[in-house]
Amino acid sequence: LFLERRCRQRQLPDRRGAILQPCQHVEHMLGTRSSSFQRDLGGHQHRLQPVHRHGSQHLRHDPVPAGMAQQVHLIDRIIDRIGSSPHVVGHSYGGLSAIVYALTGQRRPQSLLLVEANPLGLLRAEGDLEHYAMFESMTRSYFADFAQGDAEAARHVIDFYGGLGTFDSMPAKVRSYVMATTAVNIRDWSSGTPFEPSKETLRSITIPTTVVRGGNGHPAMQRIAELLHDSIPGAQFVTIEGGSHFLPSSHPAEIAAVIRQHVDRLQPT
Repeated sequence: LFLERRCRQRQLPDRRGAILQPCQHVEHMLGTRSSSFQRDLGGHQHRLQPVHRHGSQHLRHDPVPAGMAQQVHLIDRIIDRIGSSPHVVGHSYGGLSAIVYALTGQRRPQSLLLVEANPLGLLRAEGDLEHYAMFESMTRSYFADFAQGDAEAARHVIDFYGGLGTFDSMPAKVRSYVMATTAVNIRDWSSGTPFEPSKETLRSITIPTTVVRGGNGHPAMQRIAELLHDSIPGAQFVTIEGGSHFLPSSHPAEIAAVIRQHVDRLQPT
């Protein structure tokens, strides 16, 4: 999600024919459908415009080796299209991508808002092998089942994040979408896992940052959020009580409120 304050009316067509208005709030939610944000941010000074990440349905046939460089390049292009520095909101792998971009991108965002960001390599970099092993155990089973043709292999990652039974509790349409995009999700894991920032590296992020976690989230994700908060100078820390990993869909009003507070806090008085 890219948020930019309204200030001029020059319009740019995106590659899907939609219109991007620079200096308005422009959306790029990585890995999360966010129609709820559009409803719950209504009335604020935001215009939300979907811009798909580099993966979507095409990654299954992409011959380029997995890595975060493509995400960084894509975010550079999006910010260039916007025309000025936005606030960047990322959920899950989108949060990981936002962190990588803040460290290596060509542009400087106004701020970061990281919702259940999952740079699991931070755990290993900080010597927390117990929590890191939880991710390893899950992905080992997940990848193996997918390789063997299990159409519901994504059950492993969904239940890991949301708790046992989360996959089965999803509406059939959502489960179908998850199964259809499992190859993309595995690609995301393959590209993001090698990123292992130390706390010292994260201290070089000097833009305003808010770290958001679910109060009922997985213990490994809870620890990642704590490490991000402790490492990024001046980072704000927000816990959404009763939520786990899938906060944009389970707690859209709360996330919208956090976004409003985060952006409003940074506006000049």
